Amino acid sequence: MKLSERPDLARAADLFADAARISREYTTARAQALADYGDHGAEISVCVRMHFPECTKGHLRALARNVHILTKAGLAARPARVHKATMLKLAREIAARDGIGFYGIH
Repeated sequence: MKLSERPDLARAADLFADAARISREYTTARAQALADYGDHGAEISVCVRMHFPECTKGHLRALARNVHILTKAGLAARPARVHKATMLKLAREIAARDGIGFYGIH
């Protein structure tokens, strides 16, 4: 049985799936911003480029923050007597199944 099919890990699996989905949204938004505003200038972590409009940088920040929050919540949803290593394996299984973007557990 795959970890993602275990009933006791269903809540964590859902959170990791949401994190992977938002990470893909971040990657799409990042690519669109680079296409719209250019791939030049100073780099900024999460926001990609200094010259992007504030609303674009804010959107990228919010997506990255949500990926972090959901990943952390997935790890925190660990049932009693389940190892942390099992939760990391679950997160990687979900990422391999659904695909991931730039952020999240790899």
